[in-house]
Amino acid sequence: MKTAYVVRGLLLPLAFLLFPCPAPPVAAGDAETPLPVEKSSLLKDRETIYVLEGRKTIPAGVEITLQKGVRLVGRGGAVLVVEGQFVAHGIEGTRIDISGVTIVPGDEVQQLHLDRCDFAGGGVVTEPDRSTDGMITLENCDFGDAPVDVAIRAGKVKLMSIQCGSVLRVRGVAPPDKRNKAEASIRTSSLRGGVDIQGVDDVTVRGNQIRGATAFFKDNRTLAFDANTIEAGTLAFEQSEAGNFKRT
Repeated sequence: MKTAYVVRGLLLPLAFLLFPCPAPPVAAGDAETPLPVEKSSLLKDRETIYVLEGRKTIPAGVEITLQKGVRLVGRGGAVLVVEGQFVAHGIEGTRIDISGVTIVPGDEVQQLHLDRCDFAGGGVVTEPDRSTDGMITLENCDFGDAPVDVAIRAGKVKLMSIQCGSVLRVRGVAPPDKRNKAEASIRTSSLRGGVDIQGVDDVTVRGNQIRGATAFFKDNRTLAFDANTIEAGTLAFEQSEAGNFKRT
């Protein structure tokens, strides 16, 4: 039996299309160097633009760290697959610019941690029919209209004080004959495009401003939803099987 609780309005189908966004032009005279991915590197030169061409992978065991003021520019449909660790730490007033780069958490990402990053195009997504297991932390980031759309079968997704203009999506994927062990926490964020969280084992949504057409939560085993401001559209909680609201 399918049960649902819907607040105001009708749910509309949600679709996700990822269109490549060209990186903005680089000012004349800026030094450029390819983004290193093969060995652990600390990148802190604010006079250099790090360029990602096409598809590259940070392998397991490798950590690439970007510090305040660093610029990362993608060209040629740039995709950065993170199996190892990709860490970017800006500070207030000296943030990190990431333009035209789609960051893809790998099958078993060791760590993806972005703090005070500004996106122009790209985004953070898992690829179609793939999921991830690991630690993803996005905090104090402004994604503009770039997507945040991740499928996770285990591990944690922590989103804190982010701004997102597209629909924020987190999908739990269960391994065969098992329950997924994924956790998702979304706190104090501005979600202008709405939010869609489905099939995650443990979800906390707290203190957010949600302005999009839909805030949709389906088949999450445990859900804590409190202190959020819903400014427009539909708020809906749905369970495919009767009795599963007891942990909401």
